[in-house]
Amino acid sequence: MLNTDTLLQGHEFTSSDRLISSSGSYTLSFFQYEGSQDFYLGIRLSANASSSNYFWIANRDMPIHDPAALLTIDEFGNLKIISNVGRNSTIMLYSSDADREISNSTSISAIMQDNGNFMFRETNQDGSLKRILWQSFDHLSHVLIMGMKLGFDSKTGHNWSITSSRSDKSYLSGSFTLGLDPKTKQLVIWWRGNVFWSSGQWSNGSFANLKAPLYQKDFSFEYYSDENETYVTYLAEYIVLDPSGSMYGSVSGASYSCISNYFLSGCSKPSVPKCRDHDSLNWGSWDSYGVMSGKGFQFDESENLTNFDCWMKCLNNCTCEAYSYVNEDETGCEIWSRNSANFMATNNLTAGGRHIYFLTIKKGKAKIWIILSAIVGALILIILCVSCNKLWRKLKQNVENRKKRTKLLSEIGGNTAISIAYNEKREQKKDGKTSDDMHIFDFQTILEATANFSSSNKIGEGGFGPVYKGKLPSGQEVAIKRLSQSSGQGLIEFKNEATLIRLYVSGVRYDGCRLN
Repeated sequence: MLNTDTLLQGHEFTSSDRLISSSGSYTLSFFQYEGSQDFYLGIRLSANASSSNYFWIANRDMPIHDPAALLTIDEFGNLKIISNVGRNSTIMLYSSDADREISNSTSISAIMQDNGNFMFRETNQDGSLKRILWQSFDHLSHVLIMGMKLGFDSKTGHNWSITSSRSDKSYLSGSFTLGLDPKTKQLVIWWRGNVFWSSGQWSNGSFANLKAPLYQKDFSFEYYSDENETYVTYLAEYIVLDPSGSMYGSVSGASYSCISNYFLSGCSKPSVPKCRDHDSLNWGSWDSYGVMSGKGFQFDESENLTNFDCWMKCLNNCTCEAYSYVNEDETGCEIWSRNSANFMATNNLTAGGRHIYFLTIKKGKAKIWIILSAIVGALILIILCVSCNKLWRKLKQNVENRKKRTKLLSEIGGNTAISIAYNEKREQKKDGKTSDDMHIFDFQTILEATANFSSSNKIGEGGFGPVYKGKLPSGQEVAIKRLSQSSGQGLIEFKNEATLIRLYVSGVRYDGCRLN
């Protein structure tokens, strides 16, 4: 087993070997990613051997499937990974074809340095450094550690940036990149080429959008610029750019996440169609573990989609309500439209189960709408109940009044026809005479007929009360007797007089009455 900090030309570095920096802080080794058949060459802190804690990966987009793979410097001065399994049989980290000026009086080797940089170098006979041929600090992964650069070299065109992983279960390159924008000289997170977040201008030792005390410890940089290079170096332990485009640091654990709060300084709202509302959508949809009853639409694997990519695919499809990953490493994308399938919750051990993500309304606004809907619904129910109760009581009272009137009129005698339409003409019999039916007049009709019981219409007064002349809407002239409040007569006398007029008084017709 090789446990040193240097790999010499002609030597082979296998899966059982380690390159450990002289201080013991950093380790270069082959490792197998948890739950997969993928093997990588990477660098980690020596104190943490977990496969999820490698901050630099040599072959992140070209995983190998050979536990017997090895790293070597061949006789031509090439630094390469060799595998006997799969299509990635040779992965060239540095090719001597790019530089044929390696002298016979010098030697080449690769060293794991104390700052976490894996350097391939040419040294003089006395061991001093002649030049750097290749180094890991120029080919970053998803983590920025102290001493690494973010920026660009105007002379060579080289760019220093970090790119998120595709998922928490994959080191493959994802859809977010953090670097220094050559035009604005700001730190920028790009999502597939679109500005997702920007730092603001550098001023007084920090970027404008990272000045808050919460961020200054975790996101501390030093700015450098000359005619050839412009870059920032990181001054704390490390920054991770995660698969959702969020940054989080190692000092206080602070995170800077536009996906959970796009109102943070520098965050840019992704463009979505009019059918989606930025103010009502919760960026960070809720999820549940289970299966869908029907198959959704799957996007082509060649798109290398992350969970955030799938979210955006769903947001931009107005019929989409749910989405999920396709592969075991939680990459790929499948979406479901409304009513296309039903969700069935399961436990994490169920075959075929996965996290299904649903587009949701922000909890605060959803809660308000639920409360308002409940209040409006309750008010409508109360109004309906009160209205129905009033209508029922009115109908009940009308029925009782009708019964009382019918009973009273039957006691007076004759055929009774209780009418509410007082402006209708009296029914004519076949012989041309008016029918004997009596009518019940409403009080408004009597008021109009007598001009509101005008004194000019008064034609007499008796023990029952005053008598008024009047004219009905039909044009018929009538005499109307009104019971006086001071009269000692009542219902019995009214019945007697009505019967007497109806049966015995010649030339006078009893037409109807108003009952209270």
